[in-house]
Amino acid sequence: MSAAVVTAPASASPAPTPNAAVRSTAKAAAVAPSPAVFSHPGVNLNTAQLDFVRTKAQAGRCG
Repeated sequence: MSAAVVTAPASASPAPTPNAAVRSTAKAAAVAPSPAVFSHPGVNLNTAQLDFVRTKAQAGRCG
């Protein structure tokens, strides 16, 4: 068996190099740095909601 050789047409543009692709997406994917200190957003439950869940958990009906 012989191996087939496939060539692109003369008018085809060359494939981008991996480094060029990384450079072009690096600018678009810029992310702000993380804050130095983590601040927890808290819990959005009130006492009545917590009491409801506590009652369900104590009764064994958590699901």
